Amino acid sequence: MSQPPRVSVVVSAYNHEKYIRALLDSILNQTFKNYELIIIDDGSTDSTADVIEEVAKQYPEKIRFIRQQNNGLARTINTAFKMCRGEYIAPVGSDDVWLPNKLQEQIGKFDEDPQLSLVYSDINVISEDGEVLYRYNKFVKPYWGQIAEHLFAGNFISGIVPMYKRELFEKFGYWDERYIIASDYEFSLRISPYIKVGYVNKVLALYRIHKHNSSILSAERVILESLSVIEDFLVSHPGLIKKSVILRTKSILYLRLVKAYIIKKDGKKAIKYGIKSCYCNLLLLWSYISFVFILPGGARCDCEKKR
Repeated sequence: MSQPPRVSVVVSAYNHEKYIRALLDSILNQTFKNYELIIIDDGSTDSTADVIEEVAKQYPEKIRFIRQQNNGLARTINTAFKMCRGEYIAPVGSDDVWLPNKLQEQIGKFDEDPQLSLVYSDINVISEDGEVLYRYNKFVKPYWGQIAEHLFAGNFISGIVPMYKRELFEKFGYWDERYIIASDYEFSLRISPYIKVGYVNKVLALYRIHKHNSSILSAERVILESLSVIEDFLVSHPGLIKKSVILRTKSILYLRLVKAYIIKKDGKKAIKYGIKSCYCNLLLLWSYISFVFILPGGARCDCEKKR
């Protein structure tokens, strides 16, 4: 068997005939060349698989390509992860684009600090036609080092840029196949208490927004899955996250659900989650009042008694 590559690039492709060639070109044009490319077409009904097959034939030493019936993103990604031979694994969506130095920058970060287990970067969000709309971390603050509490409060790691040490999957398992959209977030949050994370403060990828994005088609599902992810995390890591962070995070997610249900004209659910958000905020307010006014007062009284 040939020497394993340093990086395994993983693509799960589904009905992206318009964008898949741009992605493949961006991977094949990486300045860092010591990688393998594993692509699984997840039952596309358009010409996506044909485009991939045409490119794969030109790079048989670099690309492993599989066609399968539709299994969903998480299950397909897990199948690809189990095929990886590289020391590091880098997944990417089939409608997105990497900049030429993406792998080189991340490998450089790992080489600088062997304690890192995950490295990610900033991205540009682009339109369907490739126009840059905005820089992601201009609006979403990045964190690095020990990130568990920050990541609990909201996902700031775009799914198209993380590079993981492969050993993480051997130690912690793979993506949770219960989730359709939030499986990458669930995995990152699950491993976050145990790892050190690195961040490259450069745009290394382009995230494409178009009318078929799953996260756009089902904003409700994104939020409900995020709530489920953090609830599971709290069960498995009791006491790790401060109560104020828990309440604030839930309140924000509930408010996002209110907006989603207003758009869907579902008044009952909008009211339901509006009440939940208000309840979280009331608990937050009470915690603040207790900390600022009640506890200091009690402490002063105890001191006076000791005098």
